[in-house]
Amino acid sequence: KLLAATGNDSLALTEMQKAISLDSTKAGEVYTELADWAGKKKDYAGVISFLQKKKKATGSLTNNDWFDLGKAYYWSGQGKLREASDLAAEYKKKKKPEGPDAIAARKQSDSLFVLADSAFVNLAALNPSWPVSHVWRGRANAMIDPEASTDSTKMHYEKVLSLLKPEDLKGSYKNYAVEAYEYLGYYYVKKKDEAKAKETWLKVKDLEPNNENAKFYLNPPKQKAQAGQKTQAK
Repeated sequence: KLLAATGNDSLALTEMQKAISLDSTKAGEVYTELADWAGKKKDYAGVISFLQKKKKATGSLTNNDWFDLGKAYYWSGQGKLREASDLAAEYKKKKKPEGPDAIAARKQSDSLFVLADSAFVNLAALNPSWPVSHVWRGRANAMIDPEASTDSTKMHYEKVLSLLKPEDLKGSYKNYAVEAYEYLGYYYVKKKDEAKAKETWLKVKDLEPNNENAKFYLNPPKQKAQAGQKTQAK
């Protein structure tokens, strides 16, 4: 820990691994520490690796572990998706068909979002009444099905809203409620259900009067266009 605190990460890792070799009962504690270090550096591959090792060594993960693992998969998926988009843009710029590297990156991103969802499934099983686990399931599924062709994302955001009490909407869960209603507004626009879309966007406006997506749907500048963007985690 002292080596890590002074920036000697590689030496710190060596010492931590030595601790596990000397006393396997320390594996859970050590891998938790290593995953935490990796998370602070946004080394999502490291978080995934260390938590996978912890699960193998101890047979289980905690609520926090599943949460961190799910987020690590999610942000890794976002990174791969950006890579795929950049590669696709280069091919388009050169007026060439999309190459295998772009296709592979997109497939990898999809796989990572699926793994993220699986981690949040485990989190929700351990703490079913916590709305945030369902928020992250909604985010992961929104990336898996960006066109809302199924109800896979809708059901999770509806679950979020069902778990929130009226007082939560004005407290720390307000942003999650706005996110859930924004997605549902987007969903109903995609499904061309104008009545439900308007009802939902009005709820967004009620919670957040200056919400740009709600303004765009309820008061379009010229003609009514599809409103609501795929929700991204902040």
